[in-house]
Amino acid sequence: MKSEERPALFLVDASHHLYRAYFAIRRLTNSKGFSTNAIYGFVTMLNRLLEAHRPSYLACCFDRAEKTFRHEMFEDYKAGRDEMPDDLVPQIPYVKHVCEARRIPVLEREGFEADDIMGTLAVRAAADGYDVVLVTNDKDLFQLVRSNVRVLYIDRQEGERFLDEAGVEEMFGVRPAQVVDVLALWGDPTDNIPGVPGIGEKGAKQIIHRCGSLEEAIRQSDVLAEKRYRGKITEHVDEARLSKTLATVRTDVDVPWSPEKLRVREPDVETLRALYEELEFQKFLEKLPQQTGGVPAPAAASGKETVPIAADEPPRTLDAKALGALLKDAEARGQIGISPHPAAGGATASPRELIFAVDDGAAYSLALDEAESAECAAAFLENPDVLKTTHDVKRLLLFFPSLSPPFADTMLAAYVLDPEEGAYDVETLARRRLGREIAMPKRPSRRGLYEEAEEDNSGTALCARALVPLWEELKKGLAQQPLLESLYETLELPLTRVLAAMERHGVLLDAERLGELGRELGGELQTLGAEIFDMAGEEFNLNSPRQLAKILYEKLSLPVLKKTAKTKAASTGTEVLELLVAEHPIAQKILDYRQKTKLKSTYVDALPRLAHPQTGRVHTSYNQCVAATGRLSSSEPNLQNIPIRTAEGRRIREAFVAPEGWRLVSADYSQIELRILAHLSGDAVLAKAFERGEDVHERTAVEILGAQPGEVAPDLRRRAKTVNFGVIYGMSAYGLAKQVGVEMGEAASMIRAYFERYAGVAELREEVLKAARETGVVHTLFGRVRRIPEIRNRNRVVREAAERAAFNTPIQGSAADLMKRAMLKVFEAFEARDDAHLIMQVHDELVLEARENAAEGVAQEVKELMEEAFALNVPLAVDTKISRSWM
Repeated sequence: MKSEERPALFLVDASHHLYRAYFAIRRLTNSKGFSTNAIYGFVTMLNRLLEAHRPSYLACCFDRAEKTFRHEMFEDYKAGRDEMPDDLVPQIPYVKHVCEARRIPVLEREGFEADDIMGTLAVRAAADGYDVVLVTNDKDLFQLVRSNVRVLYIDRQEGERFLDEAGVEEMFGVRPAQVVDVLALWGDPTDNIPGVPGIGEKGAKQIIHRCGSLEEAIRQSDVLAEKRYRGKITEHVDEARLSKTLATVRTDVDVPWSPEKLRVREPDVETLRALYEELEFQKFLEKLPQQTGGVPAPAAASGKETVPIAADEPPRTLDAKALGALLKDAEARGQIGISPHPAAGGATASPRELIFAVDDGAAYSLALDEAESAECAAAFLENPDVLKTTHDVKRLLLFFPSLSPPFADTMLAAYVLDPEEGAYDVETLARRRLGREIAMPKRPSRRGLYEEAEEDNSGTALCARALVPLWEELKKGLAQQPLLESLYETLELPLTRVLAAMERHGVLLDAERLGELGRELGGELQTLGAEIFDMAGEEFNLNSPRQLAKILYEKLSLPVLKKTAKTKAASTGTEVLELLVAEHPIAQKILDYRQKTKLKSTYVDALPRLAHPQTGRVHTSYNQCVAATGRLSSSEPNLQNIPIRTAEGRRIREAFVAPEGWRLVSADYSQIELRILAHLSGDAVLAKAFERGEDVHERTAVEILGAQPGEVAPDLRRRAKTVNFGVIYGMSAYGLAKQVGVEMGEAASMIRAYFERYAGVAELREEVLKAARETGVVHTLFGRVRRIPEIRNRNRVVREAAERAAFNTPIQGSAADLMKRAMLKVFEAFEARDDAHLIMQVHDELVLEARENAAEGVAQEVKELMEEAFALNVPLAVDTKISRSWM
């Protein structure tokens, strides 16, 4: 990419790439627990840079911890920015050590930022005839681009892109020299550069594109084409000029320009080897030469080859005979990796082929378009002598219910080991767990299902090749934590069969009923719209915040209670409208309009499109690897969000029905989280209330709010319920006050009174938080572990959020685990019967489809199974209902 005549100098924005690496790769540590994610990501970037571009000259530029000259100019510069994460701080010296071992200069200057060092060297080098490449994605550095200074922009999905002057204008919308003028108007929330209030990114670019510069925009402020911006710049001219100065990259830093000191040299291999061994970067160790003479190092001690990274190596096609040979090979080895293709799609999208890999070498494809092949696949999957390893085993179970143990699920195992990670696709896990790169054709989704071209099975083949070595690594992690190993083997893995059966069966949807409701809501929305226009005195776009704000605050002169954080415009959000209800009836009408619009678009109109065209059933997908607490979620549709509190919401639930001759049986745990709280805390007052079968919310109203026993008003019970659940979720006095409609002082008194009366709960909270601070983790009753590293964060807001999560997780997580145990018991009881099927799980509720003549017996049996799922110190209680619909 460099000119033939001009040598190239690459300047790496090291601090920027460190942060990118830290947030792109989470929870990577060595065996001693030292975080290595940022180091690993940075070294990966640096290696690719050196291999792909072979620069002649190179330097890595770092920010320093001290304040800079910009802080002296503007005290609030970077104010509000979160402090550097605690586990990132100790990684920075290691990154610098790697650079030094690579013999790459590390450049930093007190009082300045890495940008300023890069700007200074770029200008000097360009003047001396060098081509300069700025390796960064930071828009601030776009201002430095000119004829012989470019930016190397690295995007994970799009790849690398060199930005010259035309490239910057195409990406950013203005010429490089105008970037600081845009930032002067727009500001920079990341660095707390103020900009001009009311002018966002789009407006700033429009203004500079037309005016050419900040000074010209100041001169034209009162006659700008966009009326909404007129006068704003004049009113805030000082802020704009200050913002431009803050955003301008300095090019006069006292940093030596000595090309020979920046020349790329051979690395200190032995120092690098020592660093990689300490950090346990096996992938990088394997690429190091045995000695400085350049002899490659041997493979890792395990003898496994690196996972192939070429995405264009197709799997070998299998027929029935070849499949038999493959099965013998798998039996000899004891396991095999299996991936269905295509791997994307919901419960109704069947795979066209299965991809097999006995190790991380060759992959084999078996088409499922013929009955003989499908039978061979079924026989293979039912073999009890081969461990079938896959990623999201529920996917296989959906279409091969006869899939027999033993089988392993790399996605579930990774989730159990680290429920906070969030990304469990094979590509990420291979990088994090094996230190290997798998170049997938397209990026996998969060659930590990690949969104790939219909005919291209190369990505699925790469996935299959990685499964066996990945499982071996995850199995070691589980073996080191017996409680998690038990959780995986006895709860999460068996549950996949239950969820697959529920997804496969689905729930019947009454589309005609929804159609009728849709027509009614359409009419109500028309009426509401007409009433709103009548109150406003004109018609306007009800979905436009800007037009609504003009009506509320300019025409009707309602008080501006809040402004948006970014544009500083008067807010028209739901919270503000709720406060404005007392000021004008139009606010309630708008709230009603929004609520009905959401119900209609999100549920009434959308649900029929999700029903299977032949069966009329909705097949939701249940997700095990999303919530850190262990709770299940669902998608397409999200059953947890089907509303229940409004009349229209209840009518939506009425559209989930039982077929003719059947009934829906609902079994709902009563106050399960409060019962677990009573069990964990041993609080005598809570325990006694549950043992006596009392309404615990009424008991709290008596104990905390001063109500008389047997005379608790509905409003007091509602307040008490909010307090009860507010304690579990760590609600602050401010949040409680807002929820129950009292002053913050009164809400604080409620919380104090709660912990005084329920002393066991207060003690439990202190014990949990103390243990979390000491160990960085919390546990559920069933051994699930959640890491809470932020509980030691110096940022108060971050720390308090972590404290809420720490106290909530043992309660909510235990409730989730208990529900999963109940699901297993209920499923096992009815799996071989034809009088009932488990079809839905939502929050604390199970729903079954039961034959009409068996419904009462099914309801009683399910109630007993759920109440006996686990023995707490207080009794479990389940409420059951039988109906034609879910409502």
